[in-house]
Amino acid sequence: MLASRVHMHARVKVTRHTIMELKRVDPLLVNFNIIARIERAPMKSHRVTLLCIVGWLFTNITLLSFANSVVDQFNNAYAEVSQLSNPAPNYPTFGDARFVHPGPIQSLWLSRSGRILTAGGYDNGIRIYESVTGKSLGTTLLTDESIKQVGFSSDLRAMVVATLDGDVKMFELDSGEIPRLASQTSIDQLKTPPGQLLFAGFFGGSQDIITFLKDGKVRTWQSKIQGVKEITLVDPSGIFPQSTSTIAFDKGNRIAVLNQDRRTINVWDATSGKLLCEGIKVSEDVRSLLGGEDSGKLIISTRTMLNLIDFEESPPVIRPINTAPKGAILLAVDRYAQRVALSNKAVSDRDYEIWIIDTRNGLVKWKLKWPYGAVKSAGFGNDDDLLSIGTDTGAIATWDLKTGRELNPPLGHRGEVTGVRFGLNDTSLVSCGTDQTIRFWDLTRRVPIGNPKIVGDSVRGLCFSKEGKWLLAACGSDQLRVWDSKSQSEKNLKDHFDDAVFDVASCSQSDICVTVGATGNIRLWNLTNWTVTREVNQAASTGLSRVAITPDGRHVICKSVFGHEPTVTSLDTTDGKVLFRITGVSIGCNVAISNDGGIFATTMDSGQVSCWSVKDGLKLTSIPKVEATCIAFDTSTKRIAIGNNNGEVMLFEVPTFRKLAGCRIAQSSVSSISFSKDGNKLACGAIDGTITLWPINNR
Repeated sequence: MLASRVHMHARVKVTRHTIMELKRVDPLLVNFNIIARIERAPMKSHRVTLLCIVGWLFTNITLLSFANSVVDQFNNAYAEVSQLSNPAPNYPTFGDARFVHPGPIQSLWLSRSGRILTAGGYDNGIRIYESVTGKSLGTTLLTDESIKQVGFSSDLRAMVVATLDGDVKMFELDSGEIPRLASQTSIDQLKTPPGQLLFAGFFGGSQDIITFLKDGKVRTWQSKIQGVKEITLVDPSGIFPQSTSTIAFDKGNRIAVLNQDRRTINVWDATSGKLLCEGIKVSEDVRSLLGGEDSGKLIISTRTMLNLIDFEESPPVIRPINTAPKGAILLAVDRYAQRVALSNKAVSDRDYEIWIIDTRNGLVKWKLKWPYGAVKSAGFGNDDDLLSIGTDTGAIATWDLKTGRELNPPLGHRGEVTGVRFGLNDTSLVSCGTDQTIRFWDLTRRVPIGNPKIVGDSVRGLCFSKEGKWLLAACGSDQLRVWDSKSQSEKNLKDHFDDAVFDVASCSQSDICVTVGATGNIRLWNLTNWTVTREVNQAASTGLSRVAITPDGRHVICKSVFGHEPTVTSLDTTDGKVLFRITGVSIGCNVAISNDGGIFATTMDSGQVSCWSVKDGLKLTSIPKVEATCIAFDTSTKRIAIGNNNGEVMLFEVPTFRKLAGCRIAQSSVSSISFSKDGNKLACGAIDGTITLWPINNR
């Protein structure tokens, strides 16, 4: 109990001042205050009786003896915690954390100068980056709920933040190019029920805030009087939009709203509620609309075309942009509505690109390759010469639109590293991630090997076959992808699958692998002729599944959501029968099987890691309160490594599960770990896209 409360900066030594120092170590040791006061009190020998002296000495000696015990506990606790207190900067690291946000990016904003990039997302954080270098500027503002929208005033002195639960907050910022928090105001008058807020931003070149709700109400908060004005827009159809993509707002205080019929647009004056343009007709259902802040123009995307509406002309004129690809998804419009950024097709397609089109003449300026995940937000900056894009994986990319080149792309993954594996001779490393890439690394020179392999979905699992001949990757909706590990040529298995592949594992003693699909169906594969030897259909199983197989291929351990409850299922591969099921597990972490095939480990709802017998499902032991995110056994089955959300990796002895060592490896959550074949290194992948090698030779 004491060890959990110590102040880590107080170092205690057993001296004559031990008791006084223990006061600083833990405020619960109130009894020591009495001793300290006695030590400081002036002793008047002619008034002190022999009994008081003896009593004081007895108490002092007893407490000093206890203090020795306490100090030992403290020093042991300090030594243990200090191993985890700091990152290991000297360990080899592959990739970097530039332009990687810890979670999906819901809102992204580029300053007018183009230097400042602000991102907010589902991690409840607002983070500010230098757009050219990707360097974090050290400003992280945390809110109580996921970020829906972020906006800045024109003078960069204020920032408005809207959250998914309906809160609207204004952050006053220091003057200067790099915005830093000066104060925070939660504007209770603008709070709305969850799901009702469509838009929040500044208007009129001031620090006044405007919000638009689904029921047609427009609220403006005036900073000078700290008061709110509310008007209700009268929609002729009586129906208002239900999503952010159906509303646009410009600095002229005009609001364009798509009616529920999705083919009619009305425009209001946001300050007076006056209807400016009624019933602008579009020939097809509108997918989304965006307005240029300083333009009076509106860009509309439909299923087959892109249109521009100019409200500066009377009546408003609709002009088609015929060079836009069919099915394009509108991402961003510059503030003059002279350039638009859109995706050419669905994210799952291999040739996914970001198109930049000049709306004045329809010329396609650039086709930018984008293989890094689904685009969640985008924005122009620097007089529209820069474009930044944020994704559902947390990746951010910024392009110079004068040259069409990406600025300072990171060397590693753009998002979570979902798998790491050592090559045959432990001198190379393979990694995969949510950025839809598989990357190869030279561990000696610490550089990438060749170009990354780009697939059509997040790579969820990675393994080598027996003797390392094949590299197998579970690519979600892109199914199982297989490469020859020497030539890196791909084997075509497209005809073998009718389901997404969520995870893959292979045997170290035979040419067998196992895959698990989106519906929980488990398939055993013979890698010599690429045939399915057994299939177990768990039709009732849904959700993200993880799978592991014993080295001899006799048992499969699968973790999935079975009957609405996360469950571990053990299967006998000889007959496909279920041996046992274990409930109460957490779904986020993988399943790890020891190299001798006797033990498997996974995480429980309680936060502990539990180890079980593969043969009969008997619980062997638990490691409490580690909050594991990934687990791995070494090849000798003498150690188990556990990574957690704090960037820490801990090493335990097997079978005693005594803690051997621990180290803070990453600045973000550890998402995947793997031992080298000689057991001397541990590769640790993190959600910020970095991979760190931890030398564990003598541990």
